[in-house]
Amino acid sequence: MNLFGLIIDGVVMALLIVTVVYCTELNRRLKALHTDQDGLRGVVDALDRATDRAQASITELRTLGAAAANDLKAERERADVLLEELKLMVGSADRVANRLADLRGGAATTEARAVSVVKEPPSGDMFQALRQAR
Repeated sequence: MNLFGLIIDGVVMALLIVTVVYCTELNRRLKALHTDQDGLRGVVDALDRATDRAQASITELRTLGAAAANDLKAERERADVLLEELKLMVGSADRVANRLADLRGGAATTEARAVSVVKEPPSGDMFQALRQAR
C-alpha cells in the first residue's frame, strides 16, 4: 500500500500545483479586471461630466433659440407693417401715375383740338405777342 499511497500523494501534489498555477492566473486576471474597472470608472465619470455639460448646453441653446425666435417674431411684425405701408405707397403712386396719365392724355386731346381749330399760323403781331407771353 505504500506504493499506492505514494501515487495518490503524487496525484494530489500535481493537482495542487495545477491549482496553484490556476489561482495565480486567476489572481492576475482579477487584478487586471480591477484595474480595468478603475479605468472604466474614470470613463464613466468623464461621460457623466460630458452629459452634464451637454445638458447645460442644450438648456442654453433652448434659451437662445427662444430669444432668437422672439427677435425674429418682432422683426417679422415690423416687416409686415412696412410691407403694408409699402403696399399703400405703391397703390397711392399708381393712382397718382394714373391721374398724371389721364391729365397728359387730356392735355394731348386739348392740344390736338387747339391745333385743329387753328389751321393758319398766327399773324406776325399775334406771333410776337405769344412769344412775349411765354
